[in-house]
Amino acid sequence: MANVPLGKKYWTLWASSSISNLGDGMRIVALPLLGYTVSQDPLEISLILTLSSLSWLTFGPLAGVLVDRLTWRRVIVFGNGIRFPLVGLFAGLVAAGETQMWHIYMLAVILPVCEAFADSAAQPAISSLVPENALEGANSRLFTARMLAQDVVGSPVAGLLFGISASLPFLLDSISFGVSALLILLIPVAASDTCEPLKNDRTTRSIISDLKDGVRTIWQQPLLRTITLTNAAVNFSLLLGTAVLVLFAKEDLKLSDSSYALLFTSAALGSVLGGLCAPRIVKRMGSGPALACAIGVIGMSRICFGLSVGPVTATAAYMAAGVAFALWVVAASSYRQRVTPQELQGRVYSAALALGHAASVVAALASGFLTRTLGARTVMVLGGVLVLGCALACIHTVRKVTRAEAQEYAVPLAGKEDEVTP
Repeated sequence: MANVPLGKKYWTLWASSSISNLGDGMRIVALPLLGYTVSQDPLEISLILTLSSLSWLTFGPLAGVLVDRLTWRRVIVFGNGIRFPLVGLFAGLVAAGETQMWHIYMLAVILPVCEAFADSAAQPAISSLVPENALEGANSRLFTARMLAQDVVGSPVAGLLFGISASLPFLLDSISFGVSALLILLIPVAASDTCEPLKNDRTTRSIISDLKDGVRTIWQQPLLRTITLTNAAVNFSLLLGTAVLVLFAKEDLKLSDSSYALLFTSAALGSVLGGLCAPRIVKRMGSGPALACAIGVIGMSRICFGLSVGPVTATAAYMAAGVAFALWVVAASSYRQRVTPQELQGRVYSAALALGHAASVVAALASGFLTRTLGARTVMVLGGVLVLGCALACIHTVRKVTRAEAQEYAVPLAGKEDEVTP
């Protein structure tokens, strides 16, 4: 087969995603640090993540329906266009020194709604812009760029900027959304950007009916169902510790602001390595075994992180988890895009993420209470043990799903038969 490039449209999408992720990396580090300056209560801090997940859970499925009814281009511009002024106003509030916990909670509620629209639209965007047999490569490049921008660059810069002025990370995050939206507007509109079957029927179909189609698609395909359920279980297990990560880093590991940000950087470096290797690993092992392997490594890494006594071992454990996480994301995303019809991708993706966020809400709520009772270190280790349990529970299913079985469910994308240039 002839090799063809991914194309200008894909790389414009890639640039837009990378820039917005750079700003996200700053905010992800800065928001809990800002919360810590206002309150050191574990329950109040974990509530930031709880509200974010609850917001995604509430509006995520609706976003998936709208993505399948509209063009992915419009939806991404809408999501980033709303976040641009919103985060800018919050940066001004922080600069004025008037921040209270309820301000942080409001941002934690509103931003995920916009994120739900942008992220759900990105899935059909990728599969509509690249060849079907280049999905692993396209997802790998997008994920690697995300990690580099968000964590390798954004996170450490956020720690430094936060020390200068707490408002700077949020200001740059706001600007990144504006630039990202403009780049998406530069992508020419194509007929394939819309899903005609659903558009023509949208006046007679209810949102509930559309949501059922997405859930049915997930449930009818064994590995896709396993990926979705396992992702939710792993989310719950990891979020038990992640919700109070800043407390564990500050009080148990005694990390400075910059060292805390370095945890994200180490995970990102691991994710870059994992993202680069993921296409080859999936090709050699198959989607199912690669996913099971990734979950096992994530569980072991979280246990090692929870048992860490200093920044060196903690950073190494976080990096190992990053490698495995990248493998999981690339393999799961590519498989989902490959077996899901184009007109259903928004709903399938949002339904899967809604379930994951539901698990996150429960985990974040439980995390605050468990940390008060057991301590952050015990909660970290407990989360790792549960992830290992998830790996063992799904191995039986994923080992039965071979590449031939995956191909049976695949939905060919017309006109996308050439391989991508590395």
